[in-house]
Amino acid sequence: MFSGGVVVIYGFESKICFLKYGDDAWTGLDQHGRKHKPYSDIICHDDMLLALSEGCTIEMWDVGASCQRKVKEIQASFPGNPSRASEYLGGLWTNRFYLVESLGDLLLVERYVGEFVRHDGVPVYEPDLLTGEDNHPLVCPYRTLRFQVYRLNSGERRWEEVKDLGDRVLFLGGNQSVSLPAREFSGNSIYFTDDYRSRMDEDYLYGGHDLGVFSLESGVIKPFYPCDSGRIEPPPILDCSKSVLRIGILHRITIFILNFLY
Repeated sequence: MFSGGVVVIYGFESKICFLKYGDDAWTGLDQHGRKHKPYSDIICHDDMLLALSEGCTIEMWDVGASCQRKVKEIQASFPGNPSRASEYLGGLWTNRFYLVESLGDLLLVERYVGEFVRHDGVPVYEPDLLTGEDNHPLVCPYRTLRFQVYRLNSGERRWEEVKDLGDRVLFLGGNQSVSLPAREFSGNSIYFTDDYRSRMDEDYLYGGHDLGVFSLESGVIKPFYPCDSGRIEPPPILDCSKSVLRIGILHRITIFILNFLY
């Protein structure tokens, strides 16, 4: 949400449209007839729309004016780490990216999700779910296993790895991601909810379940919501406003809310 309305990513092609207060119809970003790359995340900062597209390219749009325009496009390089690239192989992992503004810095958070993860936290290939004993495959839901955080060095157009958030906590989910002072939460941590929508409804045994808190210091993920079910429906939502942050989970007619006033 920006001060003049609401912005969303929609459709199979991951397009962006916005609705200004007082308008009676949504408006799409004007690409001047060019095919756009799929968008993966958006945030609104200082009345500017920052859109993350394929290849971690950041587009900065002014949609608050009477005539929308793309202000700039930023393509920044990542620190080289061949061992890390070989560790996350196709079929075992997928990754997702989030933009977060924190104390004036622009952060890029990379989330690693194991496609099929055993109870001991080890990701496996899909064919390994079939055992030789019977025809019933093992139930190994997707699960987030780690995060990496980067800070944009705009002058040198590169992402620099962040290993300590200090007394800050990040909240990631299907809505706009936010950074807040820790206070009642664990600092140097990332709270996250399940937004893997393409797989959320593939099995009646799980979906909406992938939530927790990740410590950048220890690299460990712990639950923040006591749930004995593999499926949470409807999935968790992240509600951000100027006065309150709420992570609401509707499950078995029970609403669990974390309130944080700031």
